[in-house]
Amino acid sequence: MQVSDTITDSPTRTQILDILRGSQEGQTVKDVAAMVGIHPNVARTHLTKLTQAKLVSYTEQRREQGGRPARIYRAVLFTPSEQETATSTTQSTPLVIAFLVALVERTSSHHGEPPDRLSLGWALAKTLGNAHLAGYQSHRNQPIGQIATTIANALSAYEPTIAVRAKTADWAEVVGFDHLAAPLANHDEELAKVFINGLIVGAGDALGTRLDIDNNTIPDSTIRIRKAASRGQYVTAHVHATLDTRGMDRDDAVVEAMRTMTTLNSGELLEVLCEGPGSPAAFARWADRANHDLLSVDRSQDHLGQPAIRLLFRKADS
Repeated sequence: MQVSDTITDSPTRTQILDILRGSQEGQTVKDVAAMVGIHPNVARTHLTKLTQAKLVSYTEQRREQGGRPARIYRAVLFTPSEQETATSTTQSTPLVIAFLVALVERTSSHHGEPPDRLSLGWALAKTLGNAHLAGYQSHRNQPIGQIATTIANALSAYEPTIAVRAKTADWAEVVGFDHLAAPLANHDEELAKVFINGLIVGAGDALGTRLDIDNNTIPDSTIRIRKAASRGQYVTAHVHATLDTRGMDRDDAVVEAMRTMTTLNSGELLEVLCEGPGSPAAFARWADRANHDLLSVDRSQDHLGQPAIRLLFRKADS
């Protein structure tokens, strides 16, 4: 069973995988069924297919009341060969190698048109950053300086020059990531930038904080990190469709969002990237008329670090 087939042929299976990726302690079949809103037997079938694709693993836990042990399912952040590379990464085997191995394996195993290397690189770098900060306590309410320090300390094991250079109440500046990505930058500067940005954003996600990155305007390869401005609940759930409306006429953008939403099932999530004053309000008015839920509004970035206003909608019940 191919990984790509396992994910793309079932939105429910994708949702289950996202739930497990966000759960450090793991979940039982009944837990998953309750969170997704499906019968436990259906949940068990999805978990079996995810396990066969090596995207999920499980351990057995003895029940206090006796009987058959309960299976506790957890997401596998990497395929087995990727995991071996990531967990064996040391200063002599740069972290970027784990990223490149994952990128090559995912590209070579993909059927049909090859995925965009920057989009795929962004997703893999975020997963790698998330994996290396997994297990840390939530920093959602911590100041940005503390968040940056935790990330720098965790990743300095792979590049000793990574450190926090300066911090204020609004931002923190870190250095050393250019050295970490130097082997990649020598061949592909765009991909190196995506690797650095994704690594930091993924680490922030593991700490429960959405981060914005600015490594374009600060000299000497310094990266400035901020907490992303947001309204509404911080949402890390699986997005079923993304629509980039930047550069479009506002009315045309709303119409395109309406069309995209018709392709989704009730309860699924649409991510809209927009720009300009008044755009969020225009989308919010449309969502209100259609009874869709506006879950969050964030000042965010795309995989190239370009600014965007990110809106997340949940489709109304039919």
